[in-house]
Amino acid sequence: MPPYDFGFHPTDLIPGLIFCSEDGVLSVEEKEKLQKVTHDLRGTEDVLCRACGWNKYHELCTSYTPRVRILHTKQNSGLWFLGNDWLLWDRKTSKTTGNDYLVHKFLKEQGSQDIPLVKEMHHFGEAGDTFQFTVMSRAKGEPLCNVWTSLSPEVKKGYAKQVAAALRELRQHTSPIPRRLDGGPLPDAVIGRCGPSQQCKYVGKNKEEWIDGMADELRAGLKGIMKTDDNIAIEARLQELKDNFPESSPYVLTHADLHFANIMVHDGKIEAIIDWETAGYYPCWVERCLSYQRSIEPDDSDEMFDLVWAELDQDMSREQFHQICKPVWAVQKAWNACNTTHTELNDAWFRPAWCECKPLGGIIMRREVDSELKHEIGYKPWAYPGNKKM
Repeated sequence: MPPYDFGFHPTDLIPGLIFCSEDGVLSVEEKEKLQKVTHDLRGTEDVLCRACGWNKYHELCTSYTPRVRILHTKQNSGLWFLGNDWLLWDRKTSKTTGNDYLVHKFLKEQGSQDIPLVKEMHHFGEAGDTFQFTVMSRAKGEPLCNVWTSLSPEVKKGYAKQVAAALRELRQHTSPIPRRLDGGPLPDAVIGRCGPSQQCKYVGKNKEEWIDGMADELRAGLKGIMKTDDNIAIEARLQELKDNFPESSPYVLTHADLHFANIMVHDGKIEAIIDWETAGYYPCWVERCLSYQRSIEPDDSDEMFDLVWAELDQDMSREQFHQICKPVWAVQKAWNACNTTHTELNDAWFRPAWCECKPLGGIIMRREVDSELKHEIGYKPWAYPGNKKM
């Protein structure tokens, strides 16, 4: 993330501005540069930027320089700066849209003491809307991944203690069944993940129901792993996976995507843990398991999470916990060995050139807009025209 404080003075936002005082004096070089600039007011509604709608009128007839700036995009979502202190999520509605707001609201109402959250969050939109918007205060600082390697051992231990305290408090919130904060079914962020565009599988109410919900995919994956068509052998292995899978209860409130990029820090203090979109009541072992799997900088974040779990789960070493995770990894391996696809997955629109001087044009995937996305087992190659002679 860029430095916390932006300057919104025109000279900060627009490179190459030429200042002219009241006396109208410009250098020869400045005059030459301005000769290349046109002030033609014809067609003031002509759009100059298709992303924000900026047109010729805005450029030529006002002194406005936007304090709304794009920070990050993914799929069909965009995160915008609203000045220095606020952020806006503009997102297509999905099964997890708005979940971060539900978690924030719940934890604030519970009077959380050790779970660092952004100060404010406001959500606009309902489940039936095509798009939803979330406005939140901006956490001061930067992601832990930006600074970890430069920190002293003492500061690292300090951050680890703060993460441990947050997870300890989070675990105090329990549920008799796996669920979202609003009581809805919990999309599977552990094994049955179909990709960011679609969540097809859910965490079952017990380990048998969880495995049964993806049994067809696991059979297909095991067929490839075992290199056999023997249904009896495949069923026996599937039953073994189910028997060895760790028990699901108790269910505790879990972030489920905790990594360095989601921990915002400043001067030795965690300012906020962010991105609670996949949070919910998961089996108690999920957070620890995913904290290693979701690492964006494994060598660095493993160092911190080793400290975290040594404090939080003092009776269970990393090696002992790996024995619990091995059956989970075996199920993940079988799931990943199965090719899954979705209807209309690779339909796309090709963008026209941005402009004549910058003829850039990307792709808008229909799956991020309005595809059916019916879950299917099998492989469907994408016949991308860019890979062929057109």
